[in-house]
Order: sequence, then C-alpha cells, then structure tokens
Amino acid sequence: MSEPEASPDSFTAGFPRVGDPGSQASILPALGPSTIGIPDSLVDVATCGPFEIRGCSSRGMSHRYAGTPRQDAFALATDDDWVVVAVCDGVSSGRQSHVAADTAARSICKLVLDALARDGVVDWTAVSNRVSRRIVEEARYRQIVDLADVSDSVEVLRAVRDRMSTTAVAAAISRHTHNDDVLSGELVVIAGDSGAFTISATGVAPLIGGKDNEGSFTSGSVRPLPGSVTPQTRSFTLGRGEAVLLVTDGIGDPLGAGDSTLGRMIADAWRTPPPIGRFLDEVNFLQRSYDDDRTAVGLWWVHDAADRPVPTHAEALCEPGEVGPPIADSVADHVPVEGHEPGEALVVPAAPS
Repeated sequence: MSEPEASPDSFTAGFPRVGDPGSQASILPALGPSTIGIPDSLVDVATCGPFEIRGCSSRGMSHRYAGTPRQDAFALATDDDWVVVAVCDGVSSGRQSHVAADTAARSICKLVLDALARDGVVDWTAVSNRVSRRIVEEARYRQIVDLADVSDSVEVLRAVRDRMSTTAVAAAISRHTHNDDVLSGELVVIAGDSGAFTISATGVAPLIGGKDNEGSFTSGSVRPLPGSVTPQTRSFTLGRGEAVLLVTDGIGDPLGAGDSTLGRMIADAWRTPPPIGRFLDEVNFLQRSYDDDRTAVGLWWVHDAADRPVPTHAEALCEPGEVGPPIADSVADHVPVEGHEPGEALVVPAAPS
C-alpha cells in the first residue's frame, strides 16, 4: 500500500504569514540520517517566581526541506535568586553544529548559575573559555573529530570548528525587585550574532547582539565557539508587564530594529505571555527568504513571587475542597503522601478565609 501524499497545509496551517511567504507553505518536513534523536521542534513553558517563561526552537524551512537537523538550542536554569537563559545557534557550515549548540547552552546555564551562587558575579570570559573546552571535549568524546595526533591547541580548535561550532547569547536575571520596583539582569553575547530584545507597551526594541554593520542589525560575520571570543555585556532592567526575548538570527534578522512587519506582529502577539501552542506557531512564521532555524525564549514579568506559593504535588491535582482520586492514581508509582495511605482519597483543604 502506498502512503497517501501529505498535505503541506496540515503542517503549516497555524503558522502566521508575514508579508509574502513565498513557497514556504508548500514545504514538507523531511527526515534524514542525521536527524536521529533530534526533534523538529522543542518547546518549554514555566512559571518561575515573577516570570512566565516560553521557549521554542524549531527547524527552519531549509533544514526541513533538506531533511537535516535543527542546529539551534536553548537551556534554562534557576535557583532561589536567579533565572539563567542561554540561546545558541549552531553554525551551518559544520555538519555536527547541533552538538556544539546543545553542549554550549547547557554548559552556559550551569556555569553561570554556579558562579552567581558562589561569587555573586559572572566572569563571562572565563565562562566562554570553559564552554569552548566543553565543546572540544564533547567532540572528542563522540569521536566527531580525530584528535589523537593533534597536539597544537590552535589546530585542535580549527579541527573542531570545521565540524561543529555555535553562537551564544545568554541572560542572568534576578528574581527579586529593587527599591524602584524593577527587575535587573545582565545580557551577554558570548559569540556570534544571536541577540536579545525587549517587549513593552511601546513595541519591540533591540537590547544587544544581532548582525552588525556600523551599528545596525543588518549584516555581519560570525565568530563562534569554540575559540577565543570577546563577550559583549549589557545591564538591563525590566518593568512590570515587560519581557526580555532572546533569539537566534532566524528571528533576529527579520525582527531588525523591532519596527519590521515581524516586529509589529510580535509586539502585539507577545505583549503578554502567549499560550505555548500559539507561541510555537508564531515562532514558525512564514516569510520569504527567512528559512533558517528559529529559537526564541521569552521571560515576562507578570507575577509577584510572594503571591504564588508552590503547591504540593497532591494539592496541585485538585481544587480546594475537592475530593481527589486515590493517591496511588494521583502520584506516580505510589509516592507516599504524609498522613495518607496509598489508595486513600485525599481531600485538599480549602484556603483560609
């Protein structure tokens, strides 16, 4: 039996058209030998202290058409005081650059959170050097490159970059307000042309990064990891109701200075945290000539952390006063709940009046 021909409309039906979509709506998402274990798209959603967080990384239409893997990656980390975000764009000239991007994103988040907990500040040059070493170690471990007979450090970096390299932009944002009722943080472009924007009542505006051409967001070259880089940092603040958005160039390029057609769409659609399904669709907007991978991670300040106590697992399953299902059905693998036997119904106490 032959497989029915897929309809591209079923795949792209929810994706917004931004200006002329060209032929992108007719592209089908193909698989290939190198896409094993690498999903077309990843999404993440969380409520973290004062923030609502949305994250999405999707293959661009060029990779979908060719059946090659998504090379973008992102990671999130948090403790009681900080939220750390890293967004990375694997450089397309390296066939294994998705490995570099994923390794860098996770390493950045861990290193930055550790530095903040230990020292209260981040040495971004030290972070970039350690991330470079992690990428080289990963390439060696996976046998992506043969470094057995390579001893010169410059040649090691060149060999690894030929197969895998990545850009990186990161943010470390405090979960606690200052006296002037703002949240403060630091943005850093560690390598390459990924960037960050704010979303506020006045629209979308660039904060740092992007492709540089005498100060504009229009064109430029990539200096990736692993290797020697000069991180660019910027301190910033968020007001209540505002958001910070970290992106790869698949979104940053068409956003431009924030006043493009895409910028106006995002200013309206992402003024408040969107449902995660709609966020996925909107990251996958269709616009002629923009067919690279897309990654966006947004943090919206919409909550007071003190007003949002974290419920226990069992309490989160029911409304106050509601008789829940037996504990064994509510909590995976009969996780014990103090004061209740497995199989016993749980009544969640109503909040005090």
